[in-house]
Amino acid sequence: MGVEYLPEAMKAAGLLRRLNVEYVAEVSPPEYNSKRDEETLLLNPKAIRRYSKQLANVVANVL
Repeated sequence: MGVEYLPEAMKAAGLLRRLNVEYVAEVSPPEYNSKRDEETLLLNPKAIRRYSKQLANVVANVL
């Protein structure tokens, strides 16, 4: 896939410096799961929900 390398690539390209921000935390995304949820037909909805909450908490603590 390659998307797992995006955060480091963006930092290496100077994004943090250009935005004048400081790196404060990393929230690791859930592993890819190609099996669809039987109820919602979404891919990995429970893990995405947990990840989204973790990400929101980190952002809220920074703001």
